[in-house]
Order: sequence, then C-alpha cells, then structure tokens
Amino acid sequence: MNRNRFIYFTDLMLLLVFILSFYTGVELHIAGQGVDHESWHIWAIFHTNASLLFMILGIIHVKSHWAWYK
Repeated sequence: MNRNRFIYFTDLMLLLVFILSFYTGVELHIAGQGVDHESWHIWAIFHTNASLLFMILGIIHVKSHWAWYK
C-alpha cells in the first residue's frame, strides 16, 4: 500500500470510528438514565473501545502528516 492510499484509508477509518464513538456515547448517555446497570456497562465497554481506536487512528493520522504540521 503506497503512502497516499494509507493516508486515505486512515482518514476514512477516522470518520467511521468517530461516528461509532459518537453513537456509543449517545447510547451510553441514554443507558445511564435507566436503572439497568448491565446495559450501561455494555455500552461503556463499546464506547471505551471505539474511543481508544479513534485515539490510535488520530495518532497515526498526525504522524503521517507530521511534515505538514511542522
């Protein structure tokens, strides 16, 4: 995979994972309003994993564009 395809793929995945992180965050907030702790816990796990993946992809994104940032 060449550099441009890698950057495009990373940016696309950032968009998809951001949407997933946003959605799980909203569901986590909604589950927090109820009395079912198990439901909240499941959404918390999904949201944590999506957010960690977003952070990792963000680091990769910044690293691949580092010359531009400098």
